[in-house]
Amino acid sequence: MLKIGCKKKCAVCKIVVHSGCADAFNRLEFHCRPTFREVRDPDSAGCEQQQQQPVTRHHWVHRRRMSGKCKCCGKSFQQKLGNSKEVMAIECSWCKAAYHNKINCFQKRLLTESCSLGPLATLTLPPSWLVRRGGSEFSVEPPAGIASDTAGQQQQQRPLLVLTNAKSGGNLGARIGRKLLWLLNPRQVFDLAACGPEFPLRLFARVPNLRVLVCGGDGTAGWVLSAIDSLGVRPWPPVAVLPLGTGNDLARSLNWGGGFAADEPLTKMLCCVEDGWPTRLDRWSVTFKPNSLQLDETALQQQQQHEDQPEAISEQPSTDIPQAVADLRLTEQPFPDVFNNYFSLGADAAVALEFHESREANPERFNSRLRNMMFYAGEGSRSVLTRPWRELSQAIQLECDGVDYTERIKELKLTSLLFLNITKYGAGAAPWGNPAGGQGFEPQRWDDGLVEVIGFCSSHLATVQIGWPGHRICQCRRARISTNRVIPIQIDGEPWRLQPSIIGILWRNQARVVMKPRRRGSSDGSPGSSQSSSQLITESVSVLVTVTASATGADASEDHRTRDGPVQFDPLGVILIDTEATLADARVSIDSLRQDLLEHATDDSRVVPSANWVFLYSCSYPKLSNRIDPFDEALQQLRDVAPTGEVHLCDLGPDDRQRHRLFDCAEAEAIVFE
Repeated sequence: MLKIGCKKKCAVCKIVVHSGCADAFNRLEFHCRPTFREVRDPDSAGCEQQQQQPVTRHHWVHRRRMSGKCKCCGKSFQQKLGNSKEVMAIECSWCKAAYHNKINCFQKRLLTESCSLGPLATLTLPPSWLVRRGGSEFSVEPPAGIASDTAGQQQQQRPLLVLTNAKSGGNLGARIGRKLLWLLNPRQVFDLAACGPEFPLRLFARVPNLRVLVCGGDGTAGWVLSAIDSLGVRPWPPVAVLPLGTGNDLARSLNWGGGFAADEPLTKMLCCVEDGWPTRLDRWSVTFKPNSLQLDETALQQQQQHEDQPEAISEQPSTDIPQAVADLRLTEQPFPDVFNNYFSLGADAAVALEFHESREANPERFNSRLRNMMFYAGEGSRSVLTRPWRELSQAIQLECDGVDYTERIKELKLTSLLFLNITKYGAGAAPWGNPAGGQGFEPQRWDDGLVEVIGFCSSHLATVQIGWPGHRICQCRRARISTNRVIPIQIDGEPWRLQPSIIGILWRNQARVVMKPRRRGSSDGSPGSSQSSSQLITESVSVLVTVTASATGADASEDHRTRDGPVQFDPLGVILIDTEATLADARVSIDSLRQDLLEHATDDSRVVPSANWVFLYSCSYPKLSNRIDPFDEALQQLRDVAPTGEVHLCDLGPDDRQRHRLFDCAEAEAIVFE
């Protein structure tokens, strides 16, 4: 081969080829890593059997340079100086296992051995799951062998859908996307700039235990959450955030940090996505209507000004005044009508608007997170000194849950008004703080159906960054704001100029997001501290509890796959429990919830189970094999049974044979021969 032209590197198998050697390389018939399976009409029994039992084989690639150690002998790979053409190692591009290019290390049986897909096997989409029919039509579906596994084994597989924003983090998203193509199946990594979130979400909509990883900022995460809501993907897949934006307030609230560095190991981050606990996040609708009363008053003032100057009116056409009134009535409708993090108007939105306009005019000056933060700091300092929005309290009216807070706003002389849904704001600040019990405010949560209303004075934009809270106004479920002048607003960091309008805020629904598990850091070098560094900090999360009745008679022996549809589960309530709790701990909380519902019974027709109930592995038809033995509840964690944030119960009833013991000998024999 001739070493001509630039080098090209495959992001999937990491093979480097000169552009002039590409034709000669293609004649070697080396195939890249297979990422899907082709389904055709089987003409023979052997082909049909191959489709029923797909197996992922190793994909071996020769390496002239290799780091790490041999999986067989455990010795390190020696690096040779110069451009040596000797093949030093043989590596599998799926499981990343590497062997010395020797007979003693790389044995012949490895050529036909099935691949385990490596340490990220539970997150990697197996090639047998992605099916192509008709040459171009793709669909994601588990093979027949996976569908017949037990419910407990199905919970172990958590395929990951990765959505990257290549422009986030100073083009850091493109580099991370290329690394993920090597670590995972490249068919599960998508660039949002190329296809948007709708196509991959439709493709992976029916994948069980699906999790979504968004590589971008708060705007990218909100884009994906809105796409899931608009497409109606149910159950809602838990969404994790890899912070690549400027503020990353949502990622900070979920413990993912304020930014991801390029040198951090992605494998560790992916393991945190797998081990993270799904929690619920409130989403709020924002509606805008023109403030017709204020527009009419402004139009009347303009008309009086024209009447006071008759000469100026005679020189202009008579249609100028109606056109001006029409332009004033046009309220600029922002594209997102939902916010997940916060909605604000006033001084902080003006700073965000100045940053947005400067970046649109000179995008080359805002190619790093540090420069963006410096610009925000400079504009924020200038806003504190000049106080351009010191009369904001005279331009807005606020009503929350039917209570008028306009006089409260005027009394505080606010320059900014914030509706906060998460705990972080402004690149890591906590403006709500920790209110004392006597102040009449509850601790902040993002899944309680309440939004925190906070007011800022001119100095708060600086003091909130050092830990001082803003003015706590209220916690409400709905709000109404009236403005009488053009005011800058921002929704999850996206700013606009809004004409005089009436703004309505109302609870919309709840999304599912993944909270990163915290690990205790060691404060000293003692052995005890190093051991505690691997322990997880338990955090409280909310879990939705649903219940269904037990199947008896002919229904108990009927296979759930032959039924017309899934079994209907009735919501029982929400419990607050630690992330590392076992099923025995969850039983105590559920029994307490059940007792409260029985004592405060209402006419809401809520289904309350009896005292004889059991946990289910999944939401499929409650067969006996899907139930969990109460004697094993202390050995299983709630996160393994409810990976999506929902736990399902089966009410056995007071007359069920399994009241004292779920599995007896006769029933166990029936399971074996089922």
